[in-house]
Amino acid sequence: MTQSPKEKANQLLDNYWLMDKINPDLSKEQAKQCALIVVEEILNVVRIYETYYDDNYKYWIDVKQEIEKL
Repeated sequence: MTQSPKEKANQLLDNYWLMDKINPDLSKEQAKQCALIVVEEILNVVRIYETYYDDNYKYWIDVKQEIEKL
């Protein structure tokens, strides 16, 4: 089953926030910005195929919005 946009947003943020073991100075806000960068890169690729993957594009827009709420 595919993760909901909210679940994916939390997973991405958690993945970057876990980097505090490597970089203890990484804040939640910095982890959030890293996750947003990743989603924006995905959106750039998906935009190319937007006609074919409208649902995929919407999913990543929703993930981005959920990250912004965190």
